Amino acid sequence: MTKPFPVSDLELLERTAELVRSERAVVADVVEHLAEVDRRRAYLDAACRSLSCYCIERLGYSEDEARKRVQVARLGRRFPQVLEELRAGLIHMTGLSLLAPVLTEDNAPALLAEARGKSRSQIEALIARHFPKPDVAERVCPQPEQIAAIVGDLLATPRATLLATVSTSADAPEVVASRIVVPTLVIGARQSVFPAESQAWIAKQIPGARLEIFEVDEGGSHFMFMENPVRFNAIVRDFLRA
Repeated sequence: MTKPFPVSDLELLERTAELVRSERAVVADVVEHLAEVDRRRAYLDAACRSLSCYCIERLGYSEDEARKRVQVARLGRRFPQVLEELRAGLIHMTGLSLLAPVLTEDNAPALLAEARGKSRSQIEALIARHFPKPDVAERVCPQPEQIAAIVGDLLATPRATLLATVSTSADAPEVVASRIVVPTLVIGARQSVFPAESQAWIAKQIPGARLEIFEVDEGGSHFMFMENPVRFNAIVRDFLRA
């Protein structure tokens, strides 16, 4: 059980406000240091491939916390005044991360001034007002008969032939391993016309590749991205943030 504070309500509120001011100063200092770590690429000395990786794996931030700090640190390198906005509590971390993609040399002074003291939703509205997006075109979805035709064509090729095509070439492993040198995500499904074994084989040939297989009860067909878009999108989003 938390021990009661031996102070009056007024003193408690004053102390809390003072702690928040101190917190803002420390957070701004951390972001400023991260900007310098990024400039020097010092995260490589900590065996991390990026500043985001360093924040997550060495500093213990969540993915969302790391993303915001990296955005604001890089924004601070372009516009040093944003660190003072953060330090003074005029614009919060979330607000600055929202503004990061749209700030330019020309609009930074006005946008920062307009964003001061605003909540996240207010800053989102501010951005939407200044940078309206064009109307989204009506979504085009494949018709059932189109999907059936595609599946029919794929099913015309025996599964064994499909697997043999990608896995029996004598130089295939060397070609795959030598040409793919970036982080790679391989996604397969148990009931896809391309056997899950072929996807596992491909992932094995690519150094450091990540393999994800959709089981039957997870929408594991050739169209797993349509049958289980929530898991599919989560996998891709997690891979891109890594």
